[in-house]
Amino acid sequence: LTPYLAPFYLLFFGFCFSDAGYGLLFVLAAGYFKLKADKGSKGMLTLVQLLGASTVLFGLLGGVFFGIELYNTRLPIYSSIADAYGTTERPITSLVQDIMFKASLGLGLFQMLFGMFLKAAKLTKQAGFKYAISTLGWAFLIIVSGVNYAMVSPSGAAFMNVPYMIAAGICLFGIFF
Repeated sequence: LTPYLAPFYLLFFGFCFSDAGYGLLFVLAAGYFKLKADKGSKGMLTLVQLLGASTVLFGLLGGVFFGIELYNTRLPIYSSIADAYGTTERPITSLVQDIMFKASLGLGLFQMLFGMFLKAAKLTKQAGFKYAISTLGWAFLIIVSGVNYAMVSPSGAAFMNVPYMIAAGICLFGIFF
């Protein structure tokens, strides 16, 4: 299952490191050492380059280059975004950090669900569908709960409504199946 989950490692590394300058150093240093490396080391150096590229991407999105907050500079793209979305009460760097945090949580949830569906597919293939029902029940309970929360949160309605209780009950039946 590792090849299916490996891209998430790249993305989370980029989220955690999130500095375009240091990511660029990773890419360039690994490229330099790759020219002189033996065949066995080239795979590891390619991984370092990919991790560096992910770091550059998230560093540019987060607006950080060697610790310099690019949204506070007068670079054309970053200053126009800062002017459009930043306020004195909530500076753009705070807004960007909030967005990146929520995006990392969303990616984590997606990875978790992806892993559960992969596990269900594996169980179905190896042992039969009935062994995957519990895993699918958990996955769908998470999805149903998330959708219900998104629907009732803006309106202030009660989280425990009848359609949710029915859907959650079906999921719980599958979990205990």
